Parts: sequence; structure tokens; C-alpha cells
Amino acid sequence: MATANFSVINARGYYTILDTYEAENEEGVMQTYERDEWDFENIIDNIRHNKTFPYPSKEWNGRMDARELCEGVASCETFGNGKAWTTETYMSSVIVIRSGYYSGAVLDYDICVSTSEGDTFYLSEYDSVDDMTEDYLDALQDIIGRKGYNHKWNVGTFKMQKNNIRKWIESRVENEIQKCEDFCKDKCDMELVVRARFSNGETWYSKVG
Repeated sequence: MATANFSVINARGYYTILDTYEAENEEGVMQTYERDEWDFENIIDNIRHNKTFPYPSKEWNGRMDARELCEGVASCETFGNGKAWTTETYMSSVIVIRSGYYSGAVLDYDICVSTSEGDTFYLSEYDSVDDMTEDYLDALQDIIGRKGYNHKWNVGTFKMQKNNIRKWIESRVENEIQKCEDFCKDKCDMELVVRARFSNGETWYSKVG
């Protein structure tokens, strides 16, 4: 039974770091070279130190089954005019690298959405942004039911605004996803897509573009 070399959880492409690279030899001819452990560590260090995700990390992320590289700056926003403080929502993301089953590695990421009460939702634990948003909205409704009266909100107000809040949070998540996608695409050696996947698990990839 074969196994696919690369696996991703949230990434929409296979943003790979290869274990070979091409460079000119002394005669000016392009040649393929094998990367060693130090080459990989240098690549990882270069990815870690960047301006978009400025906080380097060396933690093992069990949820992603991958090695963390760097985290972004967490944002905090409140829905609407900012007065409904119970809708305050935090968002952060992390870039990870996962070893290939046979060779190389692939970049991936996770996004975390948290309410003011500490309810936390990770994109990696859901099949879609829609599913994560549903749980987030349920938690938000509970908070507003308990504390919304402090700014003249109640569950009825929340239900009237629910679709707008859904669009608000989904838009923020999609923007964060795009930031992660662009970063991984920029930092990888090669973006791949699955060209064929066979019943025995064998998987063929092809280069994008």
C-alpha cells in the first residue's frame, strides 16, 4: 500500500521544500544537488525571520502534526461600531512545516479565532470555514445572552445581526487565509497539485504553472 508523500490540512496547494536544488557547476552547467540537514535548517531559519509573521517558533504543533515556524500578530476587532464589546474577536495564525513521507517537506498553516470569553476555534479542526463559523456564532450568542444587556444587546438583537456577523467573521478569516497562502507560496521551492491519486494510495504531483 503506497502513501502520498505530501499532506496538508489547511493549505490550498502543496507548497513544497524539496530535498534537491539546481545550480550551475564550475563549468556553468546546471546540475542537481542534494540538500543536507544544514541546508534545510538554513531554509527554515530564513522562513522564520520575516516581517509578515514576525514571531519565530520552534514548538511542535500536535494539532497540525507539524513543526511551527512563525506566528503572525494577533488582531482584535469588534463587530459594527465597536460598542457591542461582547462581539470582540481575536484572530491569529501560525505557519508550520511538515516532513514529506518519503522526501522533502510542505508548508501549511492554522488560523485561530477566539471570543472575549476565551472560546477558541482552530481552522484545522473543521472541514470548512463555514463549519468553524457556525460554532463561533453559537459561542457568541451565548456570550451576548449573558452579557449583552450591558450595551443594550440581547439574543434577539444578535439574531437580527447574525448574517452580518457571519459575513464579518468569514471575511476576516478569508483575508487571513489569503495572507497565509501568499506567504507559503512565496517561501516554497515549488507549488504542486495532485495530478493523479490511485486506489492504493500512490499519488502523482505536477508543478503549478
